[in-house]
Amino acid sequence: AQPKTLLILDIEPGNRYELVCTTEAGLIRYRMGDVVTCTGFFCRSDDLVPLPIDHEEVPRIPLFSIAYRIGSLLDAFGEKTSEQHLMDALQRTSQQWKEQGIPLDIYDFTSYPKLDVFPSHYVLFFELIEEQNSKREYKTSEKNLQLFFKP
Repeated sequence: AQPKTLLILDIEPGNRYELVCTTEAGLIRYRMGDVVTCTGFFCRSDDLVPLPIDHEEVPRIPLFSIAYRIGSLLDAFGEKTSEQHLMDALQRTSQQWKEQGIPLDIYDFTSYPKLDVFPSHYVLFFELIEEQNSKREYKTSEKNLQLFFKP
């Protein structure tokens, strides 16, 4: 069954959508495999793109963030864990750090399966952001590393 097709005018903030490209003639559609989240709409004429001054003419230009890629699974051991499940777990971890007074956010991460050891496992690399005085500093300090490498 085909998923419901929405035009860009039909999307709403907070919802996730899979990107589909259509040829100009509309005969061929290609599912990209990328899922994005609509984070809001760009509709002020004083921002990045010059827009009409008359507010009735200002289009709803959606702003997106990339959520995940369809089919991106952690599957080295048959567990079939989606990238989204891993991202959700990392967001919960970041929230728990904040609740414990640790001012860190996970800016980016990557993972790979380590298969040449027993037991096999995944190795995760994190890029952390430390929040100080409402500023986000992109650095990894000795204190941050101690969260992961405790003696």
